[in-house]
Amino acid sequence: MNRKEWVSPDNTPKSISHSLEYNSESQLIRKSYIRSSSITSDYQKFLYENDRIVRITGYFNNLNIGLHRLYL
Repeated sequence: MNRKEWVSPDNTPKSISHSLEYNSESQLIRKSYIRSSSITSDYQKFLYENDRIVRITGYFNNLNIGLHRLYL
């Protein structure tokens, strides 16, 4: 790259965005990552207990790639 100008949202294409899904109690239950240059399916699922997130599970192409347990 031989850019001479500063990188800004006006002169740089967005490479990733995300969508959020909520349950009927307005709790975030899924965050999906959307890449314009990829057809992969990346997302995270959130599990709640007593109105707190206790587990976040990551997925890549619908395969479980990791589990984070939160102890609050």
